[in-house]
Amino acid sequence: MSENFRGYVRRGALIVLCGTIFGATAASASPIVWNLVGVIFDDGGTASGSFAYDAATKTYSSVNITTTAGSQVPGTTYQVVRDFRSNAMGFAAVPNLGPFNNFTPFLAFNFYSPLTASGGTIPLFNSFPAEGTCSDAGCGGINFNGPPLRFVSFGSVSTLPTPSAPAPGSIIGAVSATTNMGARAPDGLLGNAVNQGGLISHYISGVTDFDTYMASDPLHNRGPNYAWEPTSSSGIVDFNLGSVLSIGRMAVWNFAGQVHLYGSVDASFLSPADLGSFDLNASYTCTQDPNNPNITICQAPVRKF
Repeated sequence: MSENFRGYVRRGALIVLCGTIFGATAASASPIVWNLVGVIFDDGGTASGSFAYDAATKTYSSVNITTTAGSQVPGTTYQVVRDFRSNAMGFAAVPNLGPFNNFTPFLAFNFYSPLTASGGTIPLFNSFPAEGTCSDAGCGGINFNGPPLRFVSFGSVSTLPTPSAPAPGSIIGAVSATTNMGARAPDGLLGNAVNQGGLISHYISGVTDFDTYMASDPLHNRGPNYAWEPTSSSGIVDFNLGSVLSIGRMAVWNFAGQVHLYGSVDASFLSPADLGSFDLNASYTCTQDPNNPNITICQAPVRKF
């Protein structure tokens, strides 16, 4: 069944839906430019811009990132990296070379996997504070006590060009999501449902063929920072696919629950298309995290409809 709608899919129950992109480009020995893609903070603000990273020397340069105001942080432009707080797994930045104080804006992004000379697309970690102010006069880190303080809800960094139009039959990942079901903080946020952080194998939104990817039987981890864990057992989730698209099939990684799907050309859902009810209960396997004996990781199969 195919419906034209502007990427809003409404559903209830426990859902793990992944949608941020991942890929790879040719290797390079020089600094590679990484662009922020779809970065949204939990207070409604956004971040855009780019930076360069040299995997050989493990250094950042050409930082130019602008954040917008939300309910907790006013937003600013960052152009200076705090080298002693930065590595392949993340970086910290401030607006200028100083002097600093407790009111100096501070930005910190952490990645699900390290930046490499191969490039690609990597989701942003959403369990650590991302923007606030310096913790001290020397700006040795972010002030965890805030306010101001906010976390990343969605987003990634990428060296890949954004496709001008989705390829026919390709996977389209959600660019954002909202819910009235809550989320267990800090490692069960809704952003985990669209950033591909828990997927064993990744895909490129608008590029990767749906049938080919599904034929590989992709699995999804359930564990800290891998899945959305709502605080309510029923409610509504809106997934925004970003544009008006013809959707023929959907895939969900889920551990339990019943859902009813609706499509809409806008966020109001005043005249939704009823896509039907679906059973998402699935069998899954669980193993102990080899790096942490207190964590159990479960893997769910994909459900297609």
